[in-house]
Amino acid sequence: MVKTKIYNILTIFILLQLLSFKYTYSQCTFICPPDTTIYTDPGALTVIVDTLMPYVNGACGASELSYTLSGATIKTGDTIINDTFNLGLTHAIYSKDGNTCNFNVIVQDLEPPELIGFDNIST
Repeated sequence: MVKTKIYNILTIFILLQLLSFKYTYSQCTFICPPDTTIYTDPGALTVIVDTLMPYVNGACGASELSYTLSGATIKTGDTIINDTFNLGLTHAIYSKDGNTCNFNVIVQDLEPPELIGFDNIST
């Protein structure tokens, strides 16, 4: 009788562990990149971003990944790969099967301004 109770308790424990593993494994992990600051090349007012992709793992569904950009750059698409960003702050939202994540892309110009047309001023 004692062996049967122990066996039943162990069986229930193992089943609960398996169900817990299945639930954990089937969850969708969807993580965006951190906020990113990118600097333009000298003379440029835009920058091409190589890639800014979220980390997607688990059961995130079969729909396509998509993004929406708002702010300095306005655009929609499936992945941010070789996209042009304007100077300023752009807010990015990735989505897939009801899962969303977001981050900011800041494009800065560190080049000092150049004064033009002041060649003939004398003091």
